[in-house]
Amino acid sequence: MKMPREASARRKGSVGDRNRDRICRAIGNVGATGDANGCHLHFELWGAPGWYTGGAAVDPRVLLKAWDAYS
Repeated sequence: MKMPREASARRKGSVGDRNRDRICRAIGNVGATGDANGCHLHFELWGAPGWYTGGAAVDPRVLLKAWDAYS
């Protein structure tokens, strides 16, 4: 799965495809740009080949529940 870049993101996230990271380490930035009326984060998961080349959106709830079981 890929971590897509948001159109309004100011900086690229620090975690690349298929990378692991430590708990509590920042992997991106949250802000209020464009027409937003408060800070928010878009969390999306996309299957190969990615959102820009025809991949399908993945429901994150299944994966989040599985990841939560490890914490």
